[in-house]
Amino acid sequence: MPKYKYTAKTSTGEIVKGTALADDPSILYSQVKENFQYLIDYSVVVEKQSAMSSISGGKLKLKEVAIFCRQMSAMLFAGVSLVKSIDIMYRQTSSKRMKLALQNLYENVQKGNLLSESLRKQNDAFPEIMINLIESGESSGTLDTVMGKLANQFENELKLKNKVRAALTYPAILAVLGVGVVAILVTFVLPQFISMFETSGVTELPLPTRILLAISGAVTGYWYVIAVVLLALVIGGRFYIRTDAGKLNWDSALMKIPVVKQVVVKTITVRFCRTFAMLFSSGMPMLQSLSIVGRVINNKAIESSMMSMSDDIRRGITLSQAIQKVTVFPPMVQSMVSIGEESGSLDEMMENSAKYFDDELENDLARLVALVEPIMIVLMAVVVGFVIISIMLPMLQIYQNIA
Repeated sequence: MPKYKYTAKTSTGEIVKGTALADDPSILYSQVKENFQYLIDYSVVVEKQSAMSSISGGKLKLKEVAIFCRQMSAMLFAGVSLVKSIDIMYRQTSSKRMKLALQNLYENVQKGNLLSESLRKQNDAFPEIMINLIESGESSGTLDTVMGKLANQFENELKLKNKVRAALTYPAILAVLGVGVVAILVTFVLPQFISMFETSGVTELPLPTRILLAISGAVTGYWYVIAVVLLALVIGGRFYIRTDAGKLNWDSALMKIPVVKQVVVKTITVRFCRTFAMLFSSGMPMLQSLSIVGRVINNKAIESSMMSMSDDIRRGITLSQAIQKVTVFPPMVQSMVSIGEESGSLDEMMENSAKYFDDELENDLARLVALVEPIMIVLMAVVVGFVIISIMLPMLQIYQNIA
């Protein structure tokens, strides 16, 4: 859809300039007229291809997708057409990436493509679960309801991520401060004492001081080597985790760490229950729902178990029996699934489970922060205390020699 730069005159004779998105000049004229203005001149804005290509091809942020679903749901419920809804959101958004995605959506829908087909053409910008559910909503005529459920799902997922991120922020700040304090002491403070130690007449420095001097010499003399090694480790580690084997080993290791394991398990359980409840209540078949949930959970160790569950269900085993093989899930999940199957309210039971474990996760995060905080403080105290003792011991020897 072309973008126009126009000049118009108001009823009072004031000249105004602006930009607008329209299919052709006649629609542009109508849009300007709705604002009680008279169109004087216009021109098509030609956007640079290099800038456009740099924006496309990436995934949208979860918050942007949640806002898209919420706004689309509200406008569809209000009776606004799909094309008009996309046009309104295009005008409101300030994100360049989202603006480009909405522009492409508008053009594809205008050509007669379904919304799900248009979303699938956006180079993985939108989540797979969203595209599949929208496709289901289009076939059943419940697109507005599906968009509302997707908005709730993404908003809940965003809240979950924010909880985990907020819980880890304080320990991360303590760790950075601790490393910074030690780096300053070793790099700038300790070298001031080296010359004094060398001319003090002390025959042999204490062991802690020799260790600290060796560390200080390595940091100040070979800092570039240390920086390169650390950078290589970080980049190599991130690359390794992105591989299937690396992701599997990383996820498995996290589930073996005390305290952290509880947080990881509760997070996986909340995602599983909430996502499955939304998919199943939207009319998606159970096998397809499990396949999507396995990828949404974002845990390789659990994804293989989800595939095994799907194979069992194909052989006629119930979900409550198949889920027993996933030993990571708390026993309550299996019980709630069994009750849901017997009562015919599986989606409701799964949603209730998600709410329960969401509260449990919040308690576990608070417990994790309460445990990490004193540990970090003790570690900082030990390191700083070691540095101070290493400096004070030779100084005491110097004072004894002077005496």
